[in-house]
Amino acid sequence: MLPHHSKLSKTSNNADDEANTEDLVSNLPHNLTDKILQLLPLSEAAKLGVLSKTWHNNWSCITSLRFDYNFGVKFRKKRKLDWERFSSVINNILLLHQGPLPEFLPYIPKSRTTNDDKEMTLNLRRWIFFVSRNGVKKITLCNSYVLRVLSMPSHIFICKDLEELILHNFFLVPPPTGFMGFVHLSKLELISIQFKLDMLRSLIESCPELASLDIRQYKPLKGLVIDAPKLEKLCLCGAFGILDVNNVPKLAQLQLQLTGLGLTSLNVKLVTIIKNLATSCPSIKTLNISVDASNDVVVQRNFDYDNDFKLGYLCEVNFKRVQGSFKELKLIEYLLSVSNVLEKLLLQFAKIDDSLQLKVQKQLNGFQRASPKAIIIFVE
Repeated sequence: MLPHHSKLSKTSNNADDEANTEDLVSNLPHNLTDKILQLLPLSEAAKLGVLSKTWHNNWSCITSLRFDYNFGVKFRKKRKLDWERFSSVINNILLLHQGPLPEFLPYIPKSRTTNDDKEMTLNLRRWIFFVSRNGVKKITLCNSYVLRVLSMPSHIFICKDLEELILHNFFLVPPPTGFMGFVHLSKLELISIQFKLDMLRSLIESCPELASLDIRQYKPLKGLVIDAPKLEKLCLCGAFGILDVNNVPKLAQLQLQLTGLGLTSLNVKLVTIIKNLATSCPSIKTLNISVDASNDVVVQRNFDYDNDFKLGYLCEVNFKRVQGSFKELKLIEYLLSVSNVLEKLLLQFAKIDDSLQLKVQKQLNGFQRASPKAIIIFVE
């Protein structure tokens, strides 16, 4: 009888251990389970809902829904997207969701099929309208189907709690009458966005708390005006007919990747931009420059050096894709001559032969520098 009793005891102990383990899993704090669910792919996070009633409730209350690239892959067969099934699953997940939803990321996969743009926009309208009523603070909308630019539903303008907005490959419609601005928005990222003239300017001005702005346009813009008194970080990529940056006294990081012009005119333009920025944002400390050099353009003019003009706060310059042209060297020489507190200039070459690199390095090291601390670092 004793062996039988011992066996029963072991069985009882195992059952207790399993019960304790289940209790530990079920009784984890909600904020911890939410973090666990957010670290998992959405499909895997949904499977955890079967662990217990508690985990099922936690899954339905997850605070971040990221329908990313990996999520969309599951709805593609032979490079064709099953849009109906893809949108249906997202609709059902949103329908079952409970409580606040601070973060929402729908990624629209590219496909060779001729999906109905109206149907895509209609679903986007539903999704954005849903999250607007659930306290959404961060929205990332990525349309990877570059051949079809979708219209952004106007419901985006009723997301009054937004703090971060990232849009990729959309046509941005004008805001409805009565739009009071994104009063909490601190980060705005616009990639390949189409909009009516002057709308971008009014959008930026409607974000009084804007601290980070990233604009990457692959089609030329006639003009861009930036007025953002709390802006700290600015990234501009593309060809801009007129670039007017003013009233940005807190700007500390600037990244310029200007394209679409011969480097002679671009150099002159960059000097104008740098002077304007120095006036409107005197505290700028970091400057990143990347330009498309055109070696067959003849230099038409030299820079007009102004002994009274200095970049009094600029500590670091990062110059990328240098091809060794005379025009680039003149621009670098200019920056060294007006940056009296500069500590380092990082320079990365494009794919050029070693002999030209060595020649350019010798020329750069011979340039006079306004700052005694300035060093030139050549990076791979």
